[in-house]
Amino acid sequence: RHNNYQKYRRYCANRLRTLRKRVKFSHRAPKAQPAQAPAPAKKPNNNRRGKAAKLQKGGAHTFKQQRLQLDFEHLQYPYLALFNAERAWAYAMQLKQDSENVDNPRLRFHSLQRLRKAVFWSKKLAELASARGDERTSLECDAYAAWLAGNADMESDNWQQALEHFVKTQTIYKQLLQVSSVVEQDLFSKRMAAVTTQIEFIQYKIDLNQGKGSSAELIAKMTSAKSGGLGMLQSKL
Repeated sequence: RHNNYQKYRRYCANRLRTLRKRVKFSHRAPKAQPAQAPAPAKKPNNNRRGKAAKLQKGGAHTFKQQRLQLDFEHLQYPYLALFNAERAWAYAMQLKQDSENVDNPRLRFHSLQRLRKAVFWSKKLAELASARGDERTSLECDAYAAWLAGNADMESDNWQQALEHFVKTQTIYKQLLQVSSVVEQDLFSKRMAAVTTQIEFIQYKIDLNQGKGSSAELIAKMTSAKSGGLGMLQSKL
């Protein structure tokens, strides 16, 4: 709300920590202990101070990569993908803000990497929603994934791919507006207005590079190519 991305990133990290415990999704695995030979008999130690105890290296657990599964049982399991995506997006926006104040190309590169990570997790969320959620939830997750992908393409100056993703997002929001409540309509209207602004900016960039009217032709091709897909979206709703 106040563009405090660092605070929001910490919030997402805390929610993830709580969720992992709740749904029993942990990257920790017991460390395999090597077989030890029987210890020899200890000699009596006459030194009062004794020898310093040697600390074992490493903890009692080790890292083990866990992947999201489609056959989950806990209802809050998909939130793992959502908060991972939101945390990566917030970090990308934080780094983007920092790069505007400091002339450091590494900050921009790191920001793009985190944004691509957010796209990765948003696609995982869309997969979970498509496999286990209802059609409307699946559509909202598809719009969220397309919006993040559009932002990543726009930051990389991939204008045509960004336009395609934002047109898809806009199309889904238009469909959702027709079947939403008054409160939801207000939310989707604000999101669609933001996407429309991004589309207009991308159209300006494409027309500047390829000639006036090029962006309109691209949008016409995209909508006509997906005319059958629009009917599929309507059937889902």
